[in-house]
Amino acid sequence: MLAKLTSFHARLDRVTIECLPWDRCMKVYDSPDTLFYLDPPYTSGEVRAYAPWTDADVSNLAAVLRDVRGSWILTLNDSPFNRQAFDGCRIQAVSTAAFMRNARRPGSLFGEIVIRPPSEKSRPAHRAVKRG
Repeated sequence: MLAKLTSFHARLDRVTIECLPWDRCMKVYDSPDTLFYLDPPYTSGEVRAYAPWTDADVSNLAAVLRDVRGSWILTLNDSPFNRQAFDGCRIQAVSTAAFMRNARRPGSLFGEIVIRPPSEKSRPAHRAVKRG
């Protein structure tokens, strides 16, 4: 047991876990070296474990992500609105196991999208300026 705890400590040594509203967390930790992984509530479908997000919530997230200095990866349910909100970003459709519903329907899948910023070529470069 001690060996497991030691390995967890080593793995999580530089990890920060916060309990903040998502937008506040992004303001506090945003830097060119930050990678945000965002998995907000979905906007449709059968959601019993939490309150689904609205289109306004997704639009707000998209607006915040446009100005983030760091990198980010976002997963959302696949819907026309969610795709439109992140137009210009790299969007990949995937099928994901519906873990919350597996007890009733084992093997059921649902559509999800993985969204990343526009290609690095179209993002402003974060370069150190050499002086002297």
